[in-house]
Amino acid sequence: MKKFTFKLNKVLEVKTIELKQHQKSLSEASQKKIAAHEELEQHLAYTNNFVSRLNNVTTNNAGALQLFYDYFHRLLNEAEQKEKTVSQMEDVEKRVREKLIAIQKEQKVLEKLKEHELQKFLERFHKDEQNTLDELAVLKYSKGKQ
Repeated sequence: MKKFTFKLNKVLEVKTIELKQHQKSLSEASQKKIAAHEELEQHLAYTNNFVSRLNNVTTNNAGALQLFYDYFHRLLNEAEQKEKTVSQMEDVEKRVREKLIAIQKEQKVLEKLKEHELQKFLERFHKDEQNTLDELAVLKYSKGKQ
């Protein structure tokens, strides 16, 4: 009796490797997103601290006030850029997660197909084995009658 071989075994192996790679990519994307989010939070905390110090400024110097105003708007622009970065990181993470889910589904389908083919193989094997045993019993019975 021949050994069971799954015709799509190489495809299943490739999907398994691809799954591991995408899991690693998802982990990296998630870590980058978390780092960008933490950086944004730190920046917002610094901006809020600057605003509270700005409220306590008691100068009438127009040049100094203009510098404070410019610096404050630069902080706001940086915060906006950091928010965009966090949003982009979330989008990347979402795309990688979706791809990972698709690969997992493909892999599960292939594994189910492999199980189904193995079950069919075992059923054929048992049927052939039973036929062989039946033939042996018939031959033994017919030899005993002679």
